[in-house]
Amino acid sequence: MSTSTVALPDRRRDDTVVLPTERTRALASAVPWYVWTAVLAVASGVIGAHWDISWHRTIGRDTFWSPPHFAIYAKGVLAGLTFGYLILHTTFARRDTSTRSMPWSDIVPAFSNVPSARPYDCRRSGSAGGMNCSAIL
Repeated sequence: MSTSTVALPDRRRDDTVVLPTERTRALASAVPWYVWTAVLAVASGVIGAHWDISWHRTIGRDTFWSPPHFAIYAKGVLAGLTFGYLILHTTFARRDTSTRSMPWSDIVPAFSNVPSARPYDCRRSGSAGGMNCSAIL
């Protein structure tokens, strides 16, 4: 009688087997909730947009209350709540005072270079999509 070995998915140092479901649960708990809601918002928007185009081609004009529109609205609500939370939390949450935030002396010089891009845009693309390149900043 011959014995054969079977390759197991993953082994820890103490020879216990890590099943794929354990890795999946660990990944799900490691990813923040706002990443999942952002992914759900993008998926809802893509599905809703394709569904809406298909709906318009097969059924025709519809109302504000059609099912594809609700998928698109869900995208807006999910993205708005998620990123609204992130913006407010990042802005107003208590932070460790030992970390250095970016001072105005770094921000102002960075944005002072923005007007210098206009002549380059006008030269590169002619009229730059209707931009009045003859006007001074």
